[in-house]
Amino acid sequence: MFEVPIRRNPQIALRRVRVFPQYRLATPAELVPVPASFDLREAAAAMLQGMTATISRTRPFQLQAGQSCLIHAAAGGVGKLFCQMAKMRGAALIIGTARSEKKARMTTGNLLLEP
Repeated sequence: MFEVPIRRNPQIALRRVRVFPQYRLATPAELVPVPASFDLREAAAAMLQGMTATISRTRPFQLQAGQSCLIHAAAGGVGKLFCQMAKMRGAALIIGTARSEKKARMTTGNLLLEP
């Protein structure tokens, strides 16, 4: 658990799904500090992309180390996060689809190539 310096950094994001109230009590573990230089809309979008990728990766199927996966739209925000999460889980092969060659080149840093 960590402490969120609310007084020094009033910009925070809530790490919670299905929560839309105007006000909410939260534990420090549910809060993510947002740097003052970060736009709150960008922070909200990043949190939503991360939650979408996490839910998509964990609910339908639990990717295990050594398994391969196919990620559609791998150059998009959720697709890139999904690729990074698959790497962290130890995926043997990550295959990504993209709409164009330019987008395919954007994804190569996030994909593992078969040895």
